[in-house]
Amino acid sequence: DEHSRKRKSAPDEGKAAERAKKKKPESKSLVWEGPPDDTELPNPNWKTWPTGWMKRVFQRQSGKYAGIRDRYWYSPSGKQFRSMDEMKRQFQNNETTNNGEEQRNDKAKKPTKKAPEYKDEKRRNKAAIK
Repeated sequence: DEHSRKRKSAPDEGKAAERAKKKKPESKSLVWEGPPDDTELPNPNWKTWPTGWMKRVFQRQSGKYAGIRDRYWYSPSGKQFRSMDEMKRQFQNNETTNNGEEQRNDKAKKPTKKAPEYKDEKRRNKAAIK
C-alpha cells in the first residue's frame, strides 16, 4: 500500500534540514553614525551626552524585516547598547564617571547569604564542623 510505506531518507538529509533552519546573519548597512541626540538621555543627571559616546543606525537589507532600522549606542569604552531601556538599567546598577564610562557601584552588589540561625547550640556546633 502506497500510504503505509515510509519514505527512507538519506542519513545526511536530517543534518541538511537542521542547517537550513539555522538563521543566517542578517546583512545590515550603516545608515547614520554620529554623536547621540541630546533629546534622548539615559541618565537623568546628564544635561548632554558625555564626550566619546556614539550612535549608529543600521538598516536591515534582507529577510522579513528588510528596511527596518536598528539603533545602537556605544560608550567610550566600546560597550554596545541596543535600547534606551538597556542603558537605563545599566545606569541604575552602576555609577558613571564624567565621560559616562561605567563604574561598578558596590551598593548594587547582591547581599551575601547569611549563615543559618540555630536555637540549639549543639546544632550550631555540628553545622560548623561540616
